[in-house]
Amino acid sequence: MEEAIAVLSGEGAADLTALSLTLTAHMLVLGGVAADADEGEEKAERVLASGQGLEKFHELVNAQGGDASQLPRAKRQKILEASRDGYVASIETETVGRAAMMLGAGRETVDDIIDPSAGLVVHKKIGDEVTSGEPLVTLHFNDETNLADVEQLVESAYQIADTPPAASELVHAVLTPVERKA
Repeated sequence: MEEAIAVLSGEGAADLTALSLTLTAHMLVLGGVAADADEGEEKAERVLASGQGLEKFHELVNAQGGDASQLPRAKRQKILEASRDGYVASIETETVGRAAMMLGAGRETVDDIIDPSAGLVVHKKIGDEVTSGEPLVTLHFNDETNLADVEQLVESAYQIADTPPAASELVHAVLTPVERKA
């Protein structure tokens, strides 16, 4: 949530902001609000710069009985550190997602209750240089029942190498819907 609010406030990470604008642009095209992705991105940039996106976020949270100015905070945090010097070569994101779910940030079954204060903050992404003992991820949790398993999962998800990985594109491809024949 903090990252989403930062993007909506114009203070988000460059890569997340770029991805959000790209996704929004294509959604505007699919919704018939923009003729093409370039027009969609221009519209999205204007709305973001005007503050209307953040206003709409607050409106949606309030409509659901929440208070957007008071994000829930977990009672406990634990920082997981890099085990050695190097570069983040890869991260098994499905494994990290499973770890977040085990902290309470997601559901394994439809009956599971989501803890809105649980989750994790990723400090180092693919390509980042790290030194031993430097924070990779901070876990936020209220229930430590699965903590040891979560730590193992996150640590196993990060692969640290001696050399930086090759740079990759943020968006590899855009899939367009196939028109259905009547």
